[in-house]
Amino acid sequence: MSAKAPSRPIAPPSERLTADQQEAIRRMVVEGRSGPEISAILGIPLASFESFAASNKKAWLGRTDAEFKVTPKKTILFRPIPCKDGSWTIRPYSVARISMHVAALEAGL
Repeated sequence: MSAKAPSRPIAPPSERLTADQQEAIRRMVVEGRSGPEISAILGIPLASFESFAASNKKAWLGRTDAEFKVTPKKTILFRPIPCKDGSWTIRPYSVARISMHVAALEAGL
């Protein structure tokens, strides 16, 4: 007879991440880094990253810390761009600073 191993629930890989790791993952995904790169930087398994990012990535890319930045000479817009692998990345676009455009961006138009 073979002894049956005791069954115990195994936490999904995403539940093994600390709050600091989760915030770092969010920040790096919004910056446009790849999954393997993020895993290597944080020293976590790729499966943990993928498990955590899969359910959150869409919300992260829809919410950025700043959708635009205004400098004296230009306006920098941050927009999500689809990648070939189905993921999204946030890319900056620089345009001339025109007060009418800045007012429209600030008004949310």
